Amino acid sequence: FHITISMVQIYLDRLQDLFVPEAPELGIVPDTERVEMPGLTEKVVTSAHEFMKLFYFGEAHRMTRATLMNPTSSRGHAALICNLRMTPEDPSMSTKIGKLVLVDLAGYERFALTGITTGIAAEEAKKINASLLALGAVVNSLAEKQKHVPFRNSKLTRLLRDCLGGTSK
Repeated sequence: FHITISMVQIYLDRLQDLFVPEAPELGIVPDTERVEMPGLTEKVVTSAHEFMKLFYFGEAHRMTRATLMNPTSSRGHAALICNLRMTPEDPSMSTKIGKLVLVDLAGYERFALTGITTGIAAEEAKKINASLLALGAVVNSLAEKQKHVPFRNSKLTRLLRDCLGGTSK
């Protein structure tokens, strides 16, 4: 088995590598079978201890801000992406590839309850709400088996495209 992990954050509609927080914004390659993010850091993991160390490192670089509802409110969505590759010893057998994406969605922002009204916090809340609405539209489209699924409406839905539709099982 070969296991790698990556961590990203969508903050103010920008995709950031949480393992290299100073890196430039990541992009998502459109119209590929699997979601591809050129430049995304993938760390090889060989133990649970190594996994947790990397997870906490990425988590420490997430954007948070105090609101009236939560003293450490996430200001963006985060995803932990685990890739697994199994190459069999028998060369006649095919390599198996799996992907698990664990997402921590920032909560829907109710301006009156959070005390946010202006400034960067208001922009964060608008972006969070817009991406959650886009995710809801994708889920509804898939549930209703519509021909068009609006994956392109947000970075969040583009990031989750291969988890929600297509080749996911």
